[in-house]
Amino acid sequence: MALRQSEVTLRRVLILANLLVLALLSAVIALQARTDRARVVERAYLDAENLADALAEHTRQTLAALDLGLTSAVETMGLLQATSGARLHEVLADRQSSSAGTYAYFVLDAQGRLVASSRTPQPERADLSDTAEFRVHRERKDVGLYLGAPRLGRIGYAQGRWIVNASRRMETPDGQFAGVVAAVVSLDHLRRFYDKLRLGEQGVAGLFSAEGVLIARSPWVERFLGRDFSDQPVYREHLSRQAQGRLSGAYVTDGVERLSAFRRVGDSTALVYVGLGRDEVLQPWRERLAFQVAIGALVVSLFFGASILAHGHFTRRDAWARQHSARLQQIAEACAHLVRVTTVEQLLQQVADAARTVIGARRAQASVQDDDDPALRVTASSPAGQSPSPDILASGHGLNVPLICRSGRILGQLHLADKDSGPFSDDDRHELLQLASVAGAALENLLSARAREAALAQARATQARIETILSSISDAVYALDADWRFVYLNDEAERLLQRRRTELLGRDVWEAFPEARETVLYAEYQRARTHKVVVSFEFFYPPLDTWFSVRAFPHDEGLTVYFQDITQRVETEARLRQAQKMDALGQLTGGVAHDFNNLLTAILGAADALDEQVSDQPGGGAPRSR
Repeated sequence: MALRQSEVTLRRVLILANLLVLALLSAVIALQARTDRARVVERAYLDAENLADALAEHTRQTLAALDLGLTSAVETMGLLQATSGARLHEVLADRQSSSAGTYAYFVLDAQGRLVASSRTPQPERADLSDTAEFRVHRERKDVGLYLGAPRLGRIGYAQGRWIVNASRRMETPDGQFAGVVAAVVSLDHLRRFYDKLRLGEQGVAGLFSAEGVLIARSPWVERFLGRDFSDQPVYREHLSRQAQGRLSGAYVTDGVERLSAFRRVGDSTALVYVGLGRDEVLQPWRERLAFQVAIGALVVSLFFGASILAHGHFTRRDAWARQHSARLQQIAEACAHLVRVTTVEQLLQQVADAARTVIGARRAQASVQDDDDPALRVTASSPAGQSPSPDILASGHGLNVPLICRSGRILGQLHLADKDSGPFSDDDRHELLQLASVAGAALENLLSARAREAALAQARATQARIETILSSISDAVYALDADWRFVYLNDEAERLLQRRRTELLGRDVWEAFPEARETVLYAEYQRARTHKVVVSFEFFYPPLDTWFSVRAFPHDEGLTVYFQDITQRVETEARLRQAQKMDALGQLTGGVAHDFNNLLTAILGAADALDEQVSDQPGGGAPRSR
């Protein structure tokens, strides 16, 4: 009954999964199609804008060259003063020769009569006062360069050809209208450039005048040239109000839906536009969408077929899954016991017992052998004393998996032999590997703990030996780390520094003894650390009223210092030097007295001789006294 309920549940799950896949795939295709369409449209707009920019730049340069030619023609030939038709012809011919895409330069007087042309010194008399460019310049002074409506040429080389006039107003010195100077621009020149643009079968490019008159168009359709579009809603609402922009919609000329971009040229002398056919732009997207839909349908079909196969497969696997789940539960319980074991021997015994029980084998053995520690060779069997023979393992009838630590090193082996029923399977190996992986981790932890304990014991013993050696040294010793902090002091150092070890350990030597910074001690310690040299010196530390003899040995971890109290020696040497000074002074005083006595004896002897000489004289002499 439980099995049937499981099958019903599985069937419902598969049906729901098929519906979910269908819905999800449809949503993904729809979202991707929408995103892809937006990307295609945006790329088409960017292409149209790039083409419009190129078209606008070409038009701007063309109009700028024409404007420069017209302006310089007026300035050069002095139109308002010149009367010679030949001279006017020369100036206009010079400007026309340097202007590409023009048929002629000509001049109209204030009445609209043709008075000069670049084509001939004596042009045919013609009245062009009915042209839009003449009327605009005559009636408005604020118009700079003006583009007229396209038309077929009437005279000269332009006769029968599509042209457009670019013109400028001429004035008398007092600002009155004096006529028009104009250039006849070939629309074939513009047409050839427009046709080079890659627009597709439905793409168009064109040029409007400032008044909304279509001047040029590609593809070339003569019935549209010269048509005034200023009354169209799209022109009134967008083209006439914005310097640049994007548009989407059907063209009034042919009804084709297009994605368009437009740009104003210069100071709004003209407007260029580029339109790309919507159907052409979206055709690759439609093809990709159809392909994606086909792929989606194929995926749904394959998933449905796979669901049918999965139903049968899962039904067959249900019994195996229950059995496998029970074995995994046994492995989990065994692993929970393994992580609580405290000795390697107990761990190996529990691993062997668990492997034999879970897999269903008659004999099992777990062993560990550490090459770095030959003493660590432990083996456990289940049942006790019944290990798989090497012959069985070598023949392939047994099952052998390694006990591997997290770093990948093999710590030991787990062997099984004599399965209860049938040969060992891949599932048996897989389950045994799970047990072995946990056992390897637990074994690694035990070995690491044992190694840590041994290392700590060795470190403590080494530290004790070092401290015993340092304590037995008669000199005072202390050690500083790289940050000048005390890390060790022996008893003699405590006595000489008059500080307890607990007070100094971990403290900065310059904070504990700030007055030492002002002594030679600071400079010598810095020199020892900086240059990695042993320094020996003597110095007096006022706060302790003590002379010290110091030897400092630098090393990578800091500085080790040996020092002695030499105050008594220094004082004895000072007293000895004082006694020597006093003895030298006594000897100097005795010598001076002796020399003075010798001099006084000579003086007294001379006085006696003189006295005797005076006494021998008649009459005697005065009495003598000493």
